[in-house]
Amino acid sequence: MSIFTSVDKLIDFFNLDSKSYTPPIKFNDNTIGYSVKRNYPPNIYFKPPYTKDGKHTVVCLIRIMAPTKKDPKYINIDIGPYDEYLQNHYEYNFDLPMCPTEESLKISRKSAYPLNQFITDIVFDSENNQLIYRGNSITGAKLVENLFIKHTNKRERYKFEATKNIDLINIYINDFLITDIEKFLKLRYGNKLKESEDTSAEISGYSKNDLTEDPDQLMDILHTGLKMPRSFILSYTFFLLLIFTVSYFFNIHIIYFKTIFLNAILGTCFIIVTANIIYSGRWLFLTLLNLLINIRSKIRFKHFLGIYKVTLKKPRK
Repeated sequence: MSIFTSVDKLIDFFNLDSKSYTPPIKFNDNTIGYSVKRNYPPNIYFKPPYTKDGKHTVVCLIRIMAPTKKDPKYINIDIGPYDEYLQNHYEYNFDLPMCPTEESLKISRKSAYPLNQFITDIVFDSENNQLIYRGNSITGAKLVENLFIKHTNKRERYKFEATKNIDLINIYINDFLITDIEKFLKLRYGNKLKESEDTSAEISGYSKNDLTEDPDQLMDILHTGLKMPRSFILSYTFFLLLIFTVSYFFNIHIIYFKTIFLNAILGTCFIIVTANIIYSGRWLFLTLLNLLINIRSKIRFKHFLGIYKVTLKKPRK
């Protein structure tokens, strides 16, 4: 059972530094969660616009949501840029003191816009009252700090002009494809995708070392010493049964397969070789996955103000 029976307990659990974050704002609905804001640091690629007084008008908004009855195991964190001026104004009016200056806005639009992230795999260990993220125990404050650093993307910079609505459609298409491939590698190939410590897989893709096997899921194929994940063996077996079932019902006779499987040694060799070939296909899916991630990153990282047309109102003379 979750200990977060109130928002105050969630706030106390994360214990964010009041010097770096604004005071928490509780959600208005029945959801146990809250949000905080934080200014972007100066040493990143994104340059937020600012007012004449030097106040940033685009800040980082972090929303933290406690586990729900429907999903009591996970804490969700949403992190992304938040335009405080455009939330209350339809257009830019440079006469207003809370409006960013025209020059700072031009500089901001030429910089790389931060990537929105919605993290849903943060495990809350209720027995030990701790968070588990990517297999490691971590405090709430440290986790938010790490996610903020990743969000600012200090290591990478992408330049890509996203000015057409079709680019927005491409983002959704890529998101669906990327999610499907990640699930396919996990469910059909039995492989785990873990993020490298020195880069963000959400932005730069995965390396070969990030595609790992779960030792507890490995099975020996026909006692040959060749071990593969259980889910892949089941998928491969189902694939073979499907082929033979179709061949049987449609009366398809292939002399090659008939000759092989009448011989026990040849049949075993065929199963081992084809299993190896199909299992090696996971690297092809990993390459395709990285290609899609790279395309998505290039589309996302050039500020989205090019997609959503915002009218610039000239100052009065």
